[in-house]
Amino acid sequence: MGIVCSVDVNECVNVNECSGNGVCIDRINGFTCDETKSNFGCTIRVDKQFHPDFNDITSPFAVAFSSGVKRILRKYLVKVLWWFIKIIITRLFNGSVGIDFDMVFQPTSNVSNSSIVQVLKAGNGSKELEYLSIVGDISVTEQLPVTAQTTSPSPSSTAAPEESGKLETWVMVLIAAGGVVLVLLAIIVVLALKYRREIRSAKETLPFDDYWEMMAFNSGEMRAHLENVNGQGTNENGAAVRTHVRHA
Repeated sequence: MGIVCSVDVNECVNVNECSGNGVCIDRINGFTCDETKSNFGCTIRVDKQFHPDFNDITSPFAVAFSSGVKRILRKYLVKVLWWFIKIIITRLFNGSVGIDFDMVFQPTSNVSNSSIVQVLKAGNGSKELEYLSIVGDISVTEQLPVTAQTTSPSPSSTAAPEESGKLETWVMVLIAAGGVVLVLLAIIVVLALKYRREIRSAKETLPFDDYWEMMAFNSGEMRAHLENVNGQGTNENGAAVRTHVRHA
């Protein structure tokens, strides 16, 4: 295996790496998205009838009401506050309908508590707010900046370890296969030696006289066979007699 070399790549060259308005910060083998935003906590009351299910912000009635209010406010705020990003409704409470929500702005915005109050008062009950009526005071409080950092590894830094891991796996497989082959060869050699020893042992245990008798018997049997083939035999006096066979 050779030496694995890697070059740090600036992932922030691609401006699409960070979603929204985050700032990309290049790191070794990756990058970080710094998405610091300005948050303001707001409380308003709207002239609507409170429903008991509004006490549970996740209930179908609360979700439907919250979605409608968010749509109206977002449509209006995008026009008058260029740095506006989104609204997050956190609570509905009784008293007409009280709404606690967070307003999120870009980190470069110069939005203040007073500017938000002024904008909401200016649009109160107007066509731009779809005649949504805000009753009572409007409370706005600036919150601590929210920072969301997302770190992503560099694809180039992970490619080399993955390839190295695959190569090591194949090497281990080949080593295991070679071991199996060696074991099978050893078994075959042992069986062959055992069979050879058994044959040699059988010959050594055969008695000497029996061995020569067996050889003599085999020789006589072979001679008789040859004589029959040639059509020649012997009579009772030992004289050679040729037998003629007439075929019908």
